[in-house]
Amino acid sequence: RELKSWSLLEHENVLPLLGVVIAPEAGQLWLVSPWMEKSNLRDYMQCHPEADALHMLIGVARGLKYVHSQGIVHGDLKANNVLVDDQGQPRLMDFGLSFDQEELNKVQTTSSMFYGNCRWLAPERLNPTEFNLRPAEARSTSSDVYAFGMVIYEVFSGEVPFYEIPNSMFIPGHVLDGKRPKPLEDVARPGFNGRLWSLLSDCWLGNPRERPSVQAVEVALQAVSSETE
Repeated sequence: RELKSWSLLEHENVLPLLGVVIAPEAGQLWLVSPWMEKSNLRDYMQCHPEADALHMLIGVARGLKYVHSQGIVHGDLKANNVLVDDQGQPRLMDFGLSFDQEELNKVQTTSSMFYGNCRWLAPERLNPTEFNLRPAEARSTSSDVYAFGMVIYEVFSGEVPFYEIPNSMFIPGHVLDGKRPKPLEDVARPGFNGRLWSLLSDCWLGNPRERPSVQAVEVALQAVSSETE
């Protein structure tokens, strides 16, 4: 599935797929991509306090918008699944949990749908039946937007979502009770403001139909960036 999804994508904010290596004796298949020496977005931002957080997030939004335009749901978006290239541009990666929307209509349920880390998962991903959804239907562009809100939180706070709850087994109940990450009072980066917090709150709305599209999130990030220049 990852090979199928990834092979369809070509965008400056998506990590390119160079090829495939098959090891029949081990029964394994490896997907080959360019080496990204600057590591993932989370590590990069921690090591580069001078980096423009909004610029990086706008790049992630553009990559995700492109992925969605190709009819693909990422399914496992978090800062560790965004790499940074030699030009300092973010590149989405790890499409192992991705589905194209035609495939979503066919799939009933598989355990792989719940492999994504629960700290980034929308409430409908955690308990689809509560939303009258099949597990496959809970994986949507809207659930990606919820996760992208968590990526914005990561970049500005320097912490994973719900960092104050070390045991992840308690996260699903927390989220399904309507709780979200705490407001950023002591953020790791300058530039965070009330408008961004309002955007995060919209991304994290409990009703997936009420969340903004990734296009709207990109526009909002660009507006905040223009205000801070």
